[in-house]
Amino acid sequence: THFFVIDGAPHKRAYSLCVPEGGTPACTIKNIAGGAVSAYISGHLKPGDRYWVLGPSGEFTLSEGVEPLAFVAAGSGITPVMSLIETALARAPQRPIHLLYSSRTPAETIFAARLQQLAERHASLRLSLVYTQSESRVDGARINTWASQIPGATFYLCGPSGLMESAERGLRLLQIPPARIKREVFLAAARETHARPTEPQEIYFQKSGKRVEQRPGESILDAALRESVAINFSCTVGGCGSCKVRVTGGESALSEPNCLTPEEKAQGFTLACSAFAVQPIVVEA
Repeated sequence: THFFVIDGAPHKRAYSLCVPEGGTPACTIKNIAGGAVSAYISGHLKPGDRYWVLGPSGEFTLSEGVEPLAFVAAGSGITPVMSLIETALARAPQRPIHLLYSSRTPAETIFAARLQQLAERHASLRLSLVYTQSESRVDGARINTWASQIPGATFYLCGPSGLMESAERGLRLLQIPPARIKREVFLAAARETHARPTEPQEIYFQKSGKRVEQRPGESILDAALRESVAINFSCTVGGCGSCKVRVTGGESALSEPNCLTPEEKAQGFTLACSAFAVQPIVVEA
């Protein structure tokens, strides 16, 4: 997570590492039309400038086993996938790795040359590149056919929400266990789906033993940080999962969209940055 001060105002953005483990830290950042931070980075940031970073954080990390790895990416979703593929090849060059990567055209394929060079050096890496301008889009049926040929794999998904939802539905139809499906979600700020409480609510943090009063308008994370309760956090927009906590008592509300899976929500997990107590709650943190 990168912190910039632009025209006197603070801005925070989470960007994925795009280099292998042990490499010089680097991120690939898409220049968004009208984006305050991406425009600043591409147009004003220069060698020698300094700014703050947090992290790395998140749960989109390599499994430690020897099973095949299968990646589904689209557009700039290739950024963290590139890091994981190169890291996996460096750790275990013979480990089977499959990539299904969708771009509009060959010219718009991020890391095209880098991927081809990796495939030439490593027979264990198999690329399936799809160009949507000349072919049909990657849909659930296509992902199912591709995934069915990679038994025992752990799957990593990163791209537009529609693609990831379609891919996840397809993988579950193949009875892939949820623990073998990992997602990295690129999100704008979460939209409010519940009215925030207008009255203070008490939050009891079990591990620290602290009781904190959540003020009107605050998130669980806001209240925790104000009272120096230690909670991991990074992006603060519900996209990275760093602030995932379990609510063990009382009721909280969570803004959407966010990166939690249905299974995690069913187990009582929420995201401190995007959730707030609607009555007194107990948090396992």
